[in-house]
Amino acid sequence: MWILDADLAAAFDRIDHDHLLAQLGTFPARDMVRQWLKAGVVERGRFTLTEAGTPQGGVISPLLLNVALHGMETAAGVYYYAAGPRAGQTMLNSPVVVRYADDLVAICHSREAAEQVKARLAA
Repeated sequence: MWILDADLAAAFDRIDHDHLLAQLGTFPARDMVRQWLKAGVVERGRFTLTEAGTPQGGVISPLLLNVALHGMETAAGVYYYAAGPRAGQTMLNSPVVVRYADDLVAICHSREAAEQVKARLAA
């Protein structure tokens, strides 16, 4: 078994607001999230508009990053059973990705599989 441990560099700074809002679809609080994203940041007494990203350390930021990165498991090559008694479980030889905000681990069956996951996620 091989474990790929990764931290997505500057992930909070790079959240694309349009992509995130599209991921939310018809979520009832979508407009409130848009307002949070566009509210700006005050740092050392100075106000800055926010065109992208979300403040790291903000209460809602990890949740927003998880929403923005939804689909990362598919990009990493994780495959799940879609139906039957094993529905929702990973398929044999599939990597398993565990993600929280900008940190993730991919649990793989071989070094080659871990390298493939790393390359897929880098792309």
